[in-house]
Amino acid sequence: MAKRPANPNTSYGRRRIRQEYHQMKEAMSPDERSKQNSGEFIIFIILMVFVGLIVFLFGGSNGLLKWLSH
Repeated sequence: MAKRPANPNTSYGRRRIRQEYHQMKEAMSPDERSKQNSGEFIIFIILMVFVGLIVFLFGGSNGLLKWLSH
């Protein structure tokens, strides 16, 4: 019988989901882990570029420089 999916709305459910994620990540080979990390990094860079564009549109170059300096 399969385990019931954890309820993400409870602290126990969030802890269980987090533990399952860490167990899955530890079971990965180094190649699989590096592929996942590179994908996460690419998404992070795209998100930062998108946020930078939004800051530039609303605050101009001064707003972008102020956001980058923090």
